[in-house]
Amino acid sequence: MLAEGHIIGWHQGRMEFGPRALGNRSILGDPRNPLMQATMNLKIKFRESFRPFAPAVLADKSSEIFSINESNPYMMIVGHVDEAWRNPLRKQRNHSVDLTC
Repeated sequence: MLAEGHIIGWHQGRMEFGPRALGNRSILGDPRNPLMQATMNLKIKFRESFRPFAPAVLADKSSEIFSINESNPYMMIVGHVDEAWRNPLRKQRNHSVDLTC
């Protein structure tokens, strides 16, 4: 469903509180879709379209991907993505998002 462009709400286990989804509740979308971030922000989160999303990464792989060498269980620390894992920035196009639900 993700590969087809669908957005999925996921929940499991106990309820969470706070600004970050820490595994028990998440909204999932295909990061390869250039419209996904704007669609999620505008149609689901009802917030500005520029806000970024956090990836889910296994804890034992995080030091390979990010410049953080400490535990970050509450996603309150920002680290740079290692050069080997970065995708080159594409020229921004004026994408329009259909806001009809």
